[in-house]
Amino acid sequence: MADDTTASATTGTATEPASLIEKAVAEGGAYEVLRKRLGEQGRQLRERAEALNAQRLQTFGSPSLHWVKVTVDPASANLFQIEPVIVAQPR
Repeated sequence: MADDTTASATTGTATEPASLIEKAVAEGGAYEVLRKRLGEQGRQLRERAEALNAQRLQTFGSPSLHWVKVTVDPASANLFQIEPVIVAQPR
C-alpha cells in the first residue's frame, strides 16, 4: 500500500500528501489545488526565464539585437562592404 505522503504526477507534488489532494477534489476544491500548483509553476518559470535572460546579457552584452551585414565583392575595388543593420525594439 502506498504511503499518503508519496505522490505521483497525477496526485500532486511530494510536498502535498496524496490524501490532501484527494480530499480537496472530493470537496470540490480541485480549482484551488490547480490554481496553487499553476501559480507555483508560473513563479518557477518566471525565475528561470529571468536567470536565463541575465545569463544571456552577461554572455552577449547589450539586449540590442543589431547586427552588421558584410558583402564580399571580388570584382569591386572595395572588396568588403559593411553596413550596420538596426533592429527595431518591440515596445
